[in-house]
Amino acid sequence: MGWTIEIAGVTPLTVEDNAKFNLRTQNLYNEVGLKEFIETFIEVEADIVAASASTIADNLATVREQVSAVNAPRNVTIKLDGTTKFEFLTNTCIASPRVEFHETIDEEGNGDSHWRYKLGIYVKQVGNVGGGGGTQPTGAGENVFELHTSLKTIKDSDRTTRKIWMASCKAKTIQEAKSFIVGLRPKDDYLHEEIEMFFQDQRVTASWVWEVRQKGDIFIIEEPMSVVGYGARWIDTPRVDDASPILHKGRRMAFRMIIRGIVRGYNKKLVENGIPSAHFSETKERKRLTGEETSGWGEPKLVDHIRGLYEMPYEEVWISTEDSVPTPKHGSHNDAEKLSKVPSDGKMPTYTNV
Repeated sequence: MGWTIEIAGVTPLTVEDNAKFNLRTQNLYNEVGLKEFIETFIEVEADIVAASASTIADNLATVREQVSAVNAPRNVTIKLDGTTKFEFLTNTCIASPRVEFHETIDEEGNGDSHWRYKLGIYVKQVGNVGGGGGTQPTGAGENVFELHTSLKTIKDSDRTTRKIWMASCKAKTIQEAKSFIVGLRPKDDYLHEEIEMFFQDQRVTASWVWEVRQKGDIFIIEEPMSVVGYGARWIDTPRVDDASPILHKGRRMAFRMIIRGIVRGYNKKLVENGIPSAHFSETKERKRLTGEETSGWGEPKLVDHIRGLYEMPYEEVWISTEDSVPTPKHGSHNDAEKLSKVPSDGKMPTYTNV
């Protein structure tokens, strides 16, 4: 029986009459040493033998039609004496195996007895970029290829304020590509994420943006405290005959301390309950004038309908007769250390092939 080559098509095509083949395989590596693809080139030569030149021509046309009529990849199996030795299946290859060319070979006497022809078959398989050969994320797919990743770090005044991760890959299915890319997501609670899927070439790209911000479910923006009336008063006493009034120092009076701010967040209830506690405590010389406070009533206002951001203003008015202006107690809401920490670079740079 010898060697036979079976190509699945419109009708199964088996090449066995005086057939011979050459098989060449090459590996393509990226710059970090991972195998991106495995390419196999199969060159087949065979004879069409028939009783008449007309039948040979008909059979040759049939072969050409069978290898060119189907655009989709087809399984290719190479057997020796009926036992499979090489098998290239569409479900383990990338848009292949496919017959790339069909060529007739002109030999003397072909029209009377036989006609020789040649087929070129191309096979493309994935390497180990997605499924091995390096640190991989949990659940990494085995069919990932053309993987590209990058990390951009932005600093202001020598302080990291922004990071942008980007990742892109192809896979045998769009679902595998997305699953792999999502597995590369950096570990941080406050990321802006964008994922784009290209269905025709099974590619998925993603970007994640981190920006420094205040930790927690709410954040507070507070104005500097304003003080009105502190210190000695100056009194003017009018005089007759249009003379200038006399300016002289009067008795020291009570002064007011005013604190205003805004609570912001994405949880309406937490924003409503997030107004900070009083910045002073009442004493014999210091009282809170709640009757003069004009904000902090009602409920939080939705100020960003897309992101779901709520705001709630607050105000404190105090009157004091103390000798000096007391220092307000901000608690933890005015603590600079509450700014979010810069997340680590993660493992994405180990995938880069740039």
